[in-house]
Amino acid sequence: MAAVAVAGATGGVVALTRGRSPRRSAPFAAQVAAEAPTTQLARPAPEVGNVVPGPVNGLPFTRDEAKAWQGRRPLAVIIENSTDARPQSGLSEADVVYEALAEGGITRYLALYVTNTDAVRVGPVRSVRVYFLDWLEEYGAVAVHVGGNYHALDRIGPEAVPDLDQSYTGGTTFERTSDRVAPHNVYTSTDRLWAAADAAGYGPPLEFESWTFKGDAAYGEAASVRTLRLGFLGDPGYVVDWTYSPTDNSYRRAVGGKPDIDRGNTTQVKAKTVIVQEVPYQFFGRESALDMGDIGTGKAHILMDGTEIEATWTKPSTTGRTVFTDAGGRPVPINRGQVWVEVVPPGSAVTF
Repeated sequence: MAAVAVAGATGGVVALTRGRSPRRSAPFAAQVAAEAPTTQLARPAPEVGNVVPGPVNGLPFTRDEAKAWQGRRPLAVIIENSTDARPQSGLSEADVVYEALAEGGITRYLALYVTNTDAVRVGPVRSVRVYFLDWLEEYGAVAVHVGGNYHALDRIGPEAVPDLDQSYTGGTTFERTSDRVAPHNVYTSTDRLWAAADAAGYGPPLEFESWTFKGDAAYGEAASVRTLRLGFLGDPGYVVDWTYSPTDNSYRRAVGGKPDIDRGNTTQVKAKTVIVQEVPYQFFGRESALDMGDIGTGKAHILMDGTEIEATWTKPSTTGRTVFTDAGGRPVPINRGQVWVEVVPPGSAVTF
């Protein structure tokens, strides 16, 4: 296997400002304007006969099946990934999952639920960070979390983010289980969350631009890659391994040297497409909070069909979709099914 050290998308230095009136600093905003190309994404694919494609995962649904999710906003749930939180519930049933550093070498997940027709138990739910807001606002999603650092919380109101914070959401939307100690024991479910979102008036869903999807066939000239290891900041408990399975053309996930098992259904987490997005970061503010240069452009690697495609990511604004393009500047079509976006920092080991 070949190892590559990830370089920062902007040379490893990002000028960012967060505070009571959170905004990107002028130098970074100017850099974004200069570097980020304009890429047109397709709107959600139209219905073909009786088939309606899912807007996030591209999977086909009948018109009757699609009615269950067409009138509601996506849910963006912040899920913990400390060793005390494993195994988690609900990751295998999300449409897309983002993994990124939260503090120290510990990663955290943003799991997006859109097309689920059955109730999914989700957790443990934890606190939100500013860059998770950048990603969930691409979908007009409801932010689901347990508090957060003040930099993130200060953005929710001014940016009109639909919000379900366990700290302020009443009723039975969230629960604390007795089989785990706090703070690793807050759980919820998609049916309760959508009910709470309806009660809060969070609807109808916003129209967001969809990625381009394809069937299970290799895309263009791509190198054969069957394994992927992500080191993040080097803590062995958070090393991620993805292994290609040709039987179902998917990638099976392990974390900390063990298969990543969904507690809710006892299945190993797997994805049809794994995207490695190289994003620079820095610490800022009185809390030394982590922030990421996720608005702009940088390098990416897309794994699907047992191959790896070198790509470029572009995100023009907080609410703008992150687009992944090939060497010719065309959006890379990805496989229909669950997508994982692994956001890795500068200097992190990425081994194919």
